[in-house]
Amino acid sequence: MIICNLAVLLAERQLKITRISNDTGISRTTLTSLRQNDAKGIQFDTINTLCNYLSVEPKDFFDYSPLDFSVKFSLSENAIEFDYDYAVDSEQTKGIPLGVNIDGFLSCISPKGNETIELSINLSTKGNIFRSNQFLINCELASKNDKINFSKIISQLSIPLKTELRNQIGNSLKNFLHEKENSEYISEYFDWKKENITEIYNIDLF
Repeated sequence: MIICNLAVLLAERQLKITRISNDTGISRTTLTSLRQNDAKGIQFDTINTLCNYLSVEPKDFFDYSPLDFSVKFSLSENAIEFDYDYAVDSEQTKGIPLGVNIDGFLSCISPKGNETIELSINLSTKGNIFRSNQFLINCELASKNDKINFSKIISQLSIPLKTELRNQIGNSLKNFLHEKENSEYISEYFDWKKENITEIYNIDLF
């Protein structure tokens, strides 16, 4: 896992991308991509220019760990969570839908082998209102054993790498939710549209 420390370097120097772009000739698009760690690569000339401009060495420009991560999500077996069941004409009926339960699996790939950590995610309606378009997303470790194993893993990461991992989990979860927005199973209970998913991620992992 490798990230660019440009965001940290800029914050320490109270510099803005517009000024750096004007001073160095590097495009705002490239600088923004590096700051957000969206870039797929970086040219040596760009590294050289930025290192000289910021008075740092390449080792200060990047943060590295031999650990790599990938994350996958799936709807839980009982994905829709209801507040209660009630009887109508002697037939059991579901109550107000409160949210959606999602299973997550975080894979840690290292030179010593791979390990999978199970995550538990709940997407709940804000205010428990039927057909709500406001959602709160909560992500936590599924068990005590997962917490112990995950704690050992993240102890090897720097703060910037931990932040990047948190962002990776959050973005992967957001993409999964967007893929499922037209699911008949989900849309039966929720007015779940991509633009209406509130981007509030309580990722209780660190």
